[in-house]
Amino acid sequence: LFSPQQAAFFQPADPCDARNIDALSQSDAEAGALRQANCAASGLPLGFTDPLTGRIGGAAGGNPDLREERATTYTLGVVLSPRFAPGLVLSADYYNITIKGAIAAVEAQDILDSCYDSTTFPNQYCGQFERRADGGLSFLRQTQLNFGRIETAGIDASLSYSRSIGPVDLGLRLSGTWVDKLDRFFDPTNPTLVDPERGEQGRPEWTGTAATSIAYGPLTLNYGLQWVGKQALGEVEIETADVITGPSGFADDKFIHDVSVFYDMDKRASLYAGVNNLTDVDPYPTNLAYPVSPYGR
Repeated sequence: LFSPQQAAFFQPADPCDARNIDALSQSDAEAGALRQANCAASGLPLGFTDPLTGRIGGAAGGNPDLREERATTYTLGVVLSPRFAPGLVLSADYYNITIKGAIAAVEAQDILDSCYDSTTFPNQYCGQFERRADGGLSFLRQTQLNFGRIETAGIDASLSYSRSIGPVDLGLRLSGTWVDKLDRFFDPTNPTLVDPERGEQGRPEWTGTAATSIAYGPLTLNYGLQWVGKQALGEVEIETADVITGPSGFADDKFIHDVSVFYDMDKRASLYAGVNNLTDVDPYPTNLAYPVSPYGR
């Protein structure tokens, strides 16, 4: 809300580039025609080609003119602890959330797309960027905005189990999330204009974690696994990815392994050793710290 504006750099795909309009038209002819008309109305010629090959400067920060959000939330959950398996707990939760007047720092790509894909043109997003005389983008302001709404739904599930076998304590925990939908509606005047975001970077359809531990006296061994499902790379829009980038625009499932050892010497001291990201999984080429840190193990 009150964050000061700070310098930032962006590298979005220009929605008015003829190739991007053609790709959108292949997936949705009506949406492609609307974008073409709005790009022309802004003064860009038919067949425009983005002249930029690198990042553009801009600013990112808060917005003191924000209004409060309103949300409608439905949840349904169940927890099971079966008598025939002491120490076992199963849980599952379904959620369905709609946020109206949602507050978010809209991404650079979404700012541009929402300007040219709206039936209302120009709109609040069009004032967030500037163009040069040759039509190339020259400045973009990323700030928090109230937009139409966010709709999401999915299921969170978990399993935990603990048991002692003689002097040995065993622990296991599994958790997973399935996202049924994650849709943003940036144009308050057009409730049907949807930007599907499930499957884009940082928003995979499937994620999961696992953790196990074995304790024997003062010694504890731990193993952790993080599963990050297949998703599009940064700045790749899921609705046009198949046409524009094909398979090269997606990152496959990632499995990140961590191991550690604890040893309690006494009440005042303990020893710890561990390896994070055991198999040396790399961050995505479009993100320096996702889904793993760029720093060494």
